[in-house]
Amino acid sequence: MYFFRKLRLLLLLVGGLGFFLLPVQPVCAQVFEDAWGLLLFKGQTAQSNLDDIGLINYTDSHDPSKALDLAYPNTDELVYGVEVARRISRKLWWFHYLEPYVTELEAALSINYRESQTKVINEIGPSVIFRWKNFRWDRYVKTTIGFAEGVSYASKIPDQERTKGRSSKHFMNLLTLDITLAPPQLPEAELSFRIHHRSAGYGLYGVRNTSSNILGVGLRYRWGTAL
Repeated sequence: MYFFRKLRLLLLLVGGLGFFLLPVQPVCAQVFEDAWGLLLFKGQTAQSNLDDIGLINYTDSHDPSKALDLAYPNTDELVYGVEVARRISRKLWWFHYLEPYVTELEAALSINYRESQTKVINEIGPSVIFRWKNFRWDRYVKTTIGFAEGVSYASKIPDQERTKGRSSKHFMNLLTLDITLAPPQLPEAELSFRIHHRSAGYGLYGVRNTSSNILGVGLRYRWGTAL
């Protein structure tokens, strides 16, 4: 079983990289634009649930100065990740249905190295990123907001997903949220603030609801003729 798990991970990795890195194929030229992004980030896994991170706490405290509670308990797990993304063509026939709601779509592949005192986890996650751009304040700081939906494969189950009364699987749902900031003079160099959420997707993956959450910061560089 160990061999087949490794083989499945290897095939997923090779297939995902080939999907992005073979632009010579005609299908890639039709589906994608020449607009790329490479993100390097570092994060730390939180002990709290996603809805406990950086949310309003005014009901309990009744103190406006404490309404936004950004504090969260950390675990000892550090995460180092890389993500490569490529913009999906806006000329595809179905994109005009989404155009009123989202600025652009990206196909992404992330690879994370998660290390704690108890285990080392290799994680891979293909996803589709919905990104919003062109804000009013862009002349001061270029801003984008990205929300991704995909699949995560972890070589080992994170400790945070094995809490009392809950179980997890190697394949789980993947959600990410990132906010990027860049100087108008150098818009291709972005500072990214990122939440990485791996979960059961409310039972979609056949296990009880469980999750692990990573908060991180990184640098993304964009290039290509279609930028």
